[in-house]
Amino acid sequence: MNYSLIIRKNNSIFEVVGFSQIPGYNNLQEHNLKDIVAFTSSFENKNELIEFLLNFSLIPKNYSDGNIEITYKKTGTYKRGKDLPKILPFGISYSDEKDFFDINYLVKYYIEKTKDINFFKEFVNRYSKLENVTIFANLINYFKCVLIEYEMTGKITKFLTNNIVRFIELYTHRKKDTGEYTLDFPRLRDLAMFAINYERNNYEEKEVNISTNSLKQELKHYKSLIDDGNISEEEYDMYIAKITDINEELEFRQKYLTRRRNINEITKD
Repeated sequence: MNYSLIIRKNNSIFEVVGFSQIPGYNNLQEHNLKDIVAFTSSFENKNELIEFLLNFSLIPKNYSDGNIEITYKKTGTYKRGKDLPKILPFGISYSDEKDFFDINYLVKYYIEKTKDINFFKEFVNRYSKLENVTIFANLINYFKCVLIEYEMTGKITKFLTNNIVRFIELYTHRKKDTGEYTLDFPRLRDLAMFAINYERNNYEEKEVNISTNSLKQELKHYKSLIDDGNISEEEYDMYIAKITDINEELEFRQKYLTRRRNINEITKD
C-alpha cells in the first residue's frame, strides 16, 4: 500500500513531498504510513506543522489553510489529473497524542472507555461492518447485544473487558504465511485515531459548555447592574458584545435608554 501526506483544499490536492530530506527526518520514508504518523506527531498542532512546511517550501502558501490528511493507493503515487486516492479517516495526529499508538496504552484506554456508553455506542457502530468477517463475527454480534443491554439497564457485563482485549488483538495483528502474527500498523492507526477523534470531539464539547456557562454568569451579572441602575457605558458595551439573543439585546437596550432618559430629566429639573 502506498501512503501520502496531502493537503486538500476544496477539490484540489497537494501532495507533501520532501520532508524526508530535512535534517532530523532523514530516516523516514514519505510513503510509509508509520513514518508519516511519526512525522506529524513531531509537531504540537496544525499551525506548527504548516509553519514548518512553509519554511522549507514544501507547500505553496495558498494551501496553508487546507485540511491535512493521509491518502492511500494500492500502487503508485498520486499524480495530478489522475484518479484521486482514497483518504484515511480521522485526519492526522500530533505530539500529545503519541501514546495512542502504543498498543498497551490503547488496550487500557479502550477497557476504561467502554464504561462510557457514548464511546461504546460509536465503537460498535463503526466496527459493526466487520460482522461479515468470520474471525470478527461473534465478537461484533456480542458487542451489539451488550450495547442493547447497556442502554436498557445502564449496566455492563464483566466479560466485556476480555472481549475488547480479544478484539484489539485480532484487529491489530495479521497472520503471516509462516504462521506468525505481526502488528498491522494501518489497523492500529485506525483504532488509535478513532479514540483520538473521540477525545477531540469530547474536549471541544466541554469547551463549548464551559464557555456557555461563563457567558451566562456574565450576562446575569450585567443584568443585575442594569436592573439596579449601576452600570457604566463601558460595561454596557461589554454586555452588548456578549449577547447572542436579539430579543435579550433589545430588552437590555430599552432598559438602558429608559434609564438615560430618567437621568436626563432629573438633571433638567
